[in-house]
Amino acid sequence: MVPLQQLLIGLTGTLVGVIGWLFVGMYIQRRDARRHARNAGRAVYFELGANQLAIFTALEYGMFGPLSRASYDQLLPELATWLPADEL
Repeated sequence: MVPLQQLLIGLTGTLVGVIGWLFVGMYIQRRDARRHARNAGRAVYFELGANQLAIFTALEYGMFGPLSRASYDQLLPELATWLPADEL
């Protein structure tokens, strides 16, 4: 038979370990979500720069090129995890 004191120490250790792993998992997921959101922001920023260049070219030289929204539409869920709603 296991003494009650050893059983309580084992249960306490188990509880602390489970809570610790929960916090570590949450930290890793949040860090990964931020990394994906930053990468999505960079892609959208690059697309906006390309669109700005296409508009400049159209105004200056009369050569109209298509504007793109593909990466913004595709990466909007990742941006929503990082940016406040009013910035989207």
